Amino acid sequence: MIPYELNEDQKMFQETIRRMVKERLAPKAQQVDESSEFPWDSFELFREYGLPGINIPEELGGVGADCLTCAIVLEEIGKTCNTSALVLGSCFLANLVLVFAGNKEQKNRFLPKIAEGEAISAISLIEPGMPFNIDEINVTASPTDDGYILNGRTAVISNADVADFIILLAKKENSSDPKDVDVFVVEKESSGYACEKKGEVLGEGSRQACEVVFNGCRVPSQNRLDPDGGGYKKVIQILEENNYITAARALGLSQGAFEHALDYSKTRVQFGKAIIKFQGIQFIIAEMAVKIESVRQMLYKTCTEISKGSSEAIRLGAMVKSLAGDVVMDVAINAIQVFGGYGVTTEYPVARYYRNAKPISFVEGSKDTQRKVIARELYGI
Repeated sequence: MIPYELNEDQKMFQETIRRMVKERLAPKAQQVDESSEFPWDSFELFREYGLPGINIPEELGGVGADCLTCAIVLEEIGKTCNTSALVLGSCFLANLVLVFAGNKEQKNRFLPKIAEGEAISAISLIEPGMPFNIDEINVTASPTDDGYILNGRTAVISNADVADFIILLAKKENSSDPKDVDVFVVEKESSGYACEKKGEVLGEGSRQACEVVFNGCRVPSQNRLDPDGGGYKKVIQILEENNYITAARALGLSQGAFEHALDYSKTRVQFGKAIIKFQGIQFIIAEMAVKIESVRQMLYKTCTEISKGSSEAIRLGAMVKSLAGDVVMDVAINAIQVFGGYGVTTEYPVARYYRNAKPISFVEGSKDTQRKVIARELYGI
């Protein structure tokens, strides 16, 4: 396989983000993980560096960064603070929906605010138990003379309680036709939805999972995204083309857990010598390194193919998401193995990495969903 490496500009940018994480994010990572609050300090830091809008086109106030650059950011942040990486990754995904599914007026209205850090978005495109199953969409949209009325409730909207607007799917009542599913931008100030329930997601600290209730919620017509081919079809396409976002976060988690395990193995002494001197530990460390590099190479290749507009991008995205989800769990478990009994205590961070690893396997499409996409792309089934 051709090795995919960063160019000099990307390496310099990576070093900048790495230094930012080490100096300003890492000291608070444990506190962020233990808190039940939105990580405002992290978000302010991201604003300072212009990261929430990094994948927004320059003409709309962003940087216009390609997906490999975005992946570098999420990888570096994910090494230290998964919650912060997840918040930023959600911003990236919401930006993509607006860029590729919004019209000119909608892009100009929402994206510059995100790019400047003046607005926070939340996104809900998948319901619990919904592997892209239209029947599981719980919010309905009824047309009126000047817009739509939304009714129903949707779970698994992270950060909805702090967001200025939510991007979500809603369908025509009693319909299972993809053409009757639309994408709406629901603004907090004008629409009057309610965050009725709030709970912490396993392993994701201050990322709030809110149950949002829409009870006669009015949304103007201009807030309905209307891309060619329909909103539902476009959203699925965007999700499938951008699995790299979750994969990059998983890679960061894997690398972070690996580095902690490696450092510990060099200092932990048993039977008069560091445990890295024992072949059993060496094999565990070596296997972790091999798996992590496999994910990194596939991730970089995927991002390169996406930027080229390659027909292989969706297949590779599903592959790297599936692989990264497996590897991050394997690495997290083996990191705890290296630490022994200390690995399951809060004294060391590897327990946090283990808790953070599990949700990776099912967010934005479970492994089975990714397998279906891979098979479809390979064989046209």
